[in-house]
Amino acid sequence: AATSLTLGLRRNDSDIYGAQWLPKMAYLYQPNERTSYFANWGKVFRAPNFDDLYADYGGGYTGNPDLKPETGWTAEAGVKARLNSANEITLSLFKRELTDAISWSGGTKPVNIDRLTSTGLNANLVSKLSPIVTLNAGYTYLDSRKQDNNDVGDPRHSFHVGVTAKKGKLTQTVYGIYQDRTGTGSEEVGS
Repeated sequence: AATSLTLGLRRNDSDIYGAQWLPKMAYLYQPNERTSYFANWGKVFRAPNFDDLYADYGGGYTGNPDLKPETGWTAEAGVKARLNSANEITLSLFKRELTDAISWSGGTKPVNIDRLTSTGLNANLVSKLSPIVTLNAGYTYLDSRKQDNNDVGDPRHSFHVGVTAKKGKLTQTVYGIYQDRTGTGSEEVGS
């Protein structure tokens, strides 16, 4: 059995938003060479990007120069298991809590959401179909809510599948995503 704990500290320094210290930690327990249990936690900081602040997409869709940066934390715990020489599966649970989350949904310009909590589940399978072709398929369940407990409209169910062919220096990937919805309220788009 092997165990590791990795600690990290990053400093973001911005003329506009000041300095931010962002600690992170990751724990890994590997009882055998086929199975690993992992957990990680970290503080997050994301300044608004150029489009968030100054976009002009026409039709009244513009950026918002008054946006505040996102701050908060994120955590994940899960297991990665090699089923056989060709197949590996990863299952994890995650939670994220953000203050002033930047959201474009529900209006013509981005706004800060006072408090956004997201919880979910990831499941992923990587399968070596041949020496050249690899399949990557997975599912994500996501529940994102504002401080008033209202759903923010993020896709609740997402499925992805990708096929990668690699021969020498040439790599080709075909990737597809199905999401049950996107947007909020009257602007919600179906699957």
